Amino acid sequence: MVAWGQTFNVGGDREVTILALAEAVRDQAGRGAEIVHVPIAEAFGDDEPDVRRRVPCLRRLRGLLGTAPATPLEETIAAVVA
Repeated sequence: MVAWGQTFNVGGDREVTILALAEAVRDQAGRGAEIVHVPIAEAFGDDEPDVRRRVPCLRRLRGLLGTAPATPLEETIAAVVA
């Protein structure tokens, strides 16, 4: 497989809603931040699709490397927050 010019998901392949992701980041940061819901068109313009959940596909990455990341999302968030 040729990687040049290709896009790869490099995270986990566990489905997570955008709200659950925001809550996990807020909880790990420990700052009690409020999650504000902003219409997608207001944030990114009318042409942006409204993604309510994230289900990454790692098939392309596995095809190239023969493996994929195995670090749990919560561990990755904790490392970024730290």
